[in-house]
Amino acid sequence: MTQCKNDDKSDGNSNGERSRLVHNVMDHLGYSQEMVHQRRIVYWERDIKLNEVDTDFFRITAGSKGEGFSSRTESDVDVLNIHRYAQCSLDNSQTYDETDTTFTMDAQTCHPGHFLLKLLKKGSRVHHNIENSLEESVDGDVYISSFIYTQHASKSSHAKMNPNFQAADITGPAVPQTRGQYRVEIVFALPCACSGNMLSEWIERSRPHSWPQPWLVEKVAKQEAQLVPVGCMGSQNRGREWRVCFIPGELLLTKSLTETQYKLYIIMKKVNKHELKPICEDLSSYMMKNIIYWTVESNPSDIFTPENLLNTLTLCLNKLQQCVKDNNLPYYMIPGRNLLIGKLSSEIRLQVTDKLEELIQEGPAVILRLHRFKDALEMSHNELAKRSYNRNELERYDLVRMNITAMHWRPGRSYEERLDLITNDPQHAGINHTINDMVWPEWRQYAGQDRQTILQAKIDEALS
Repeated sequence: MTQCKNDDKSDGNSNGERSRLVHNVMDHLGYSQEMVHQRRIVYWERDIKLNEVDTDFFRITAGSKGEGFSSRTESDVDVLNIHRYAQCSLDNSQTYDETDTTFTMDAQTCHPGHFLLKLLKKGSRVHHNIENSLEESVDGDVYISSFIYTQHASKSSHAKMNPNFQAADITGPAVPQTRGQYRVEIVFALPCACSGNMLSEWIERSRPHSWPQPWLVEKVAKQEAQLVPVGCMGSQNRGREWRVCFIPGELLLTKSLTETQYKLYIIMKKVNKHELKPICEDLSSYMMKNIIYWTVESNPSDIFTPENLLNTLTLCLNKLQQCVKDNNLPYYMIPGRNLLIGKLSSEIRLQVTDKLEELIQEGPAVILRLHRFKDALEMSHNELAKRSYNRNELERYDLVRMNITAMHWRPGRSYEERLDLITNDPQHAGINHTINDMVWPEWRQYAGQDRQTILQAKIDEALS
C-alpha cells in the first residue's frame, strides 16, 4: 500500500517523500502532462472548428478546460465569445473597417482595469445585443451599458440553449447554463487591440527570477485584450462599466508553468473549493491562479520541485492569507485592480484568515483534507494504476466524442437538427457505445426510459 501518514512530526525528508508521492499520484488522477496536453489540443481544435463557421463571434475556451487542468465534468466550462465586428481603443487614432462598431475607452472615473465605453461609430454589421445596449448620457454621448448588454446576452443565449440544460442566474459577466453537475459559463466580450498600452507596468517591472521570460512577456503583450460586461463593485458607474481581461495572454502564462507549478495550482483550487468556499463563495479559482502567478514570479524556479510541492503549497496559503488580511489581492496583470474589492466583509475576512491559519499549521498533512487525494494515497499502486488507465481511456473517448459533436454545429441550426445529425453520425455512435460499455456494461439490457440519464450520470461520476 502506498500510504501517506497523517502526523505532525514529519521531518523534512518525510515531507519530501510525501510531496513526491502526491506529485506522482496526481498523474493517476487525470493531471499527468500527457492528459493536460491532450485536453489543450482537443479544446483548441474544437474552438477552431466552431470559429470556422461562426460569423458573429470568435470563441476561446478559457479557464481550466483551455488550460487542460480538468476533465469535462470536473469543473465549469468557461467560454469566451468575442464579437467579430466590434473594436475598442484607448484613443481615436486607429482606423477600422466600416463593418465594425467602435468604442473609445474612458478610465478616468473607474477602478483600475475598468472602463466606460463611448460609442464612436456604429458599424454596418452591428450585433443586436450591442445595438440594444446603447444608451445616451446626460451630456449627449452614447455609451454601451454592461448591465443592459448582459441582460440581452442572457436572453439570446437561453433562447438557443440545449433543452437538456437549464438557465442559471447571471454571475458577474457570465451567462451560466447547467445540466446536473455540468456547468457552462458563457462570457461575451468586445475586443481591444491595445493591450500593450494597458500592460506597460506589467511589461516593465523587474523580475529577479526570470518568470515569465522576456520572450514570453513580449508575446503576451502582443495578444488582444477583451472587455467583458461587468463593473466594479461599489462604483457609481457600475452598470455601465466594462472590465478588461487578457485571456489569450493568461493562457500563454499558465501553459508556461512547469509540471510542479501547475500541480500546485490544481491543489490550490481544490483547497479553495473544499475548505474556503464553504466560508466565502466569492473566493474563486481565478484568485488562486493569481496567487500562483505572484508566487512563481516572486520565488526562485528551483524551489518548484516534486519533493517541495507541499512546502510551496504552504507558501501559497501564506500569500493568500496575507492578501485576505489586507483585503487586497492585486490582479497580476494590472496590480492596481484589487480582486477582493467588495468581496469580503470584516466577519468573513476573519473566518477565512482563521481557516487559512488552520491549514497552514497542518503543513503538508493538509493534502489529506482532499478526499480524492487521500483515497488515492491509500490505494495500492496496482489498483491506482488500473483506475487511472480506465479513467484516462474514458476521457480520451469523451474528448473525441465532444469534437465530433462540435462538427455539426452551425449558426441558426436548431438543437433538434444538430441532434439528428449527431445521432446518425456512425463515428459518434461507435464511440458512444464504447463509452457506455466502459461505464455500464449492462446498459443494453436495461429498458427503462431513464437509461440515458443513468449513463450520463455514470460518465459524469467517472470523470469528475
